[in-house]
Amino acid sequence: IGDISGVPAFAATTGSVSHQWFASYNASTGAFTQTQPAFTDISGTATAAQVPTNVRARGIGYAFDGAGSALTTSKVGYVTVPFACTISAWNATVDTGTITFDVWKIATGTAIPTVTNTITASALPAIASATALHSTTLTGWTTSVTANDIFGFKISAVASATLASLVLECDQ
Repeated sequence: IGDISGVPAFAATTGSVSHQWFASYNASTGAFTQTQPAFTDISGTATAAQVPTNVRARGIGYAFDGAGSALTTSKVGYVTVPFACTISAWNATVDTGTITFDVWKIATGTAIPTVTNTITASALPAIASATALHSTTLTGWTTSVTANDIFGFKISAVASATLASLVLECDQ
């Protein structure tokens, strides 16, 4: 067979992963000589360069379906958000026409949010032309979300749309 140095033998697993390597094979005796890398415990404080800077984006949203009929401003949808995050943008879609949304939020408890719990200030998400819009303009918004907050998505104004959705982009 000859020398097979560096060929992985197997990975031993009992709570941690290690890797064993064959160092050499003796054809006359049929014996393998194997070595395993030494692992040591790692401790200390991570430097800024070692800390991950990536952010996990999540979505919080609601889709409105008029089942072929025009949507109305009486529509409100509610969702409970099981994670904490920070709202960083919004994405709206509509099949046709125009739409404006309001977003309400209240801490978990015994009530659903109402207009008095708006988080959008005067910067309501809206589509005035086209059928999809992404925006990072959150002027005056309350952007912090606590796990189990309850959101209400309200159609504030609508013309012609039969399908529409609003999704808040939320960073963790």
